Amino acid sequence: MSGADLGTVSGRILTADAVDSHNTFDQPEAVEPADFDGATVEEGMLKLKLPAKSVVVLELAQK
Repeated sequence: MSGADLGTVSGRILTADAVDSHNTFDQPEAVEPADFDGATVEEGMLKLKLPAKSVVVLELAQK
């Protein structure tokens, strides 16, 4: 984000143990969203640690 003065970052992650995991009526919570803490802002730069087999949505806030 060129020109953005980043302040904070928060996010949600969707992941599971296996890449082909899915929810069923018997296991409705096999895959569910959770808070994501693998993103930080350091000296105005966004730093990420993304796990394999995941989808992450981030919300960036300016200072």
